[in-house]
Amino acid sequence: MEQWILSLAAALGAGALSGVIGTGASLLLLPLLVPMFGAVEAIPIMANLSRAIAW
Repeated sequence: MEQWILSLAAALGAGALSGVIGTGASLLLLPLLVPMFGAVEAIPIMANLSRAIAW
């Protein structure tokens, strides 16, 4: 449960920072998600988080 809360906080922070700076949030999120969930699971998690935040 803590991993999901931490990943949500990181996604919100990366989204806010990428909105101000203009870079992609995936550059900021991928290094945080790979140690937590592994490389195979990090890509679909990033895709689902970005769709949920954009929606």
